[in-house]
Amino acid sequence: MSNLFTLAYWFNSRPAPLGHYPKIIMGLFIILLAAFFTFLKIMKDRGYNSKMWLSLADFAFTNVLLALVIMFFSLELVPFLAAKFWLILWLAEMVAWLTIIFKRVKRLKIKKTEADREEINKKYIPQ
Repeated sequence: MSNLFTLAYWFNSRPAPLGHYPKIIMGLFIILLAAFFTFLKIMKDRGYNSKMWLSLADFAFTNVLLALVIMFFSLELVPFLAAKFWLILWLAEMVAWLTIIFKRVKRLKIKKTEADREEINKKYIPQ
């Protein structure tokens, strides 16, 4: 565990096999795959929320593919592409993408409340 906090571990040109990390990546793969199909199922007929569910489905599918690529290169021991820093980049990509999605969700909620208010105001305006 102490070698996790050294630069030599993360940026080694000849990385050691991942050890028990493929099990973690495979678990994340299964979770993301299940999330992808769940998001696709929920996405149907959701109005304002369908864009959010589509974004989450795209997020899950892309990260499933990235998990497969990381697993492949780590199991095949390709030196540069099996490096551990790809895991850090993958985690950073996931955090950034989820941040963008949730900022978009906040904007969608604001638009929804404005549309609801406008709908209520239209009831009282004569035509």
